[in-house]
Amino acid sequence: MVVTEAVAGQAGRMWLSADGDTRRQVPDDPAFFSEPIAAVAANPQGQLLAVGLTGRVAWSSPDGVSWARLDLPNLFPEWDEFSPPGLAATPSGWVLVSASEVDGGSKPMAWYSPDGTSWEPSEVVPDDTEGAMLAVAAVPQGLVAVGIGGIWVSDDGRAWELAPVSAEVPFFGGPM
Repeated sequence: MVVTEAVAGQAGRMWLSADGDTRRQVPDDPAFFSEPIAAVAANPQGQLLAVGLTGRVAWSSPDGVSWARLDLPNLFPEWDEFSPPGLAATPSGWVLVSASEVDGGSKPMAWYSPDGTSWEPSEVVPDDTEGAMLAVAAVPQGLVAVGIGGIWVSDDGRAWELAPVSAEVPFFGGPM
């Protein structure tokens, strides 16, 4: 397990735990001095990927102790503001979700990478959906992203669709 700390204006910090109870802090690494860490994921092969709060920087590690900085391509070329990214690993790659602020509204966004360094935009349908993907998780059937305005599902992270949600689904004690 990897635990991270993101504090505005400070470098990210990280702790490792094999059992969830005892933790040891990863020594400060200059690779993390650029920005706080927003999300960390591990793929089935044990490779770790962390993404920064702005979504423009990531870090890769084979063991959680030594990290290499990866400058991400400008995933947000048109927008000044966006939601901090969520990250998940799949057997075939990595998925990053977020939202962009466009024309006073929010649009869910997702990207796929086979290696954590090269990213391609994923299709999110319907493409006029307002909302924000705030978190993503790999599940046996594929991927699920949750956020403002809906729940999205994907088989592989390359194409997403808004999941139908019944009004009868209990949500915080009431219908959704």
